[in-house]
Amino acid sequence: MKQYARRFRSLDGETVFTAILLGIALYMFYGTYDFSSRAATFPRAIAGAAIVGCALLLVSRYLPRPIRVLVEEEANIVDHSDEELPDEPADTENETKPINSVLTAALIAGYIILAYLLGFYVATPVFVIGYIVLLEINRIYGAVLLVTSLAIVYGFETTLGVPLNEGVFLFAGSF
Repeated sequence: MKQYARRFRSLDGETVFTAILLGIALYMFYGTYDFSSRAATFPRAIAGAAIVGCALLLVSRYLPRPIRVLVEEEANIVDHSDEELPDEPADTENETKPINSVLTAALIAGYIILAYLLGFYVATPVFVIGYIVLLEINRIYGAVLLVTSLAIVYGFETTLGVPLNEGVFLFAGSF
């Protein structure tokens, strides 16, 4: 029994979050079988990529070193190298990291719920603005992210022929 208690204490928030994302991706992949083959292509590809990525992260400690380095390497979407960093103690980063991962998980959950209830055209800007505020992204980058995300939603809608502007409570035809 003590052995299991030690294992659970050694789990960090990132591992738990990755496992939750893996479960969501598996559910998404399974859910695509309710779609037509044309509409299911993109969601299957995204869910498949998420499944592979999450699985690699979960087993990364058992991978050979060159592959582990590739899997665990941190990726930065926005280059902050030109910004001056304030002089802070090294411990501050470790204290804020769990809070950011919890807030990011809450943003993702909120995005899923809002997209279901109100549609992707309402949920996407709310999510992106929350993400911009959470990560304190430059306003110019934030505006580019916002416009790009809405363009992606529009592209999915026109390419797949799926009405992404509708939710349970918001129907595009009701106005």
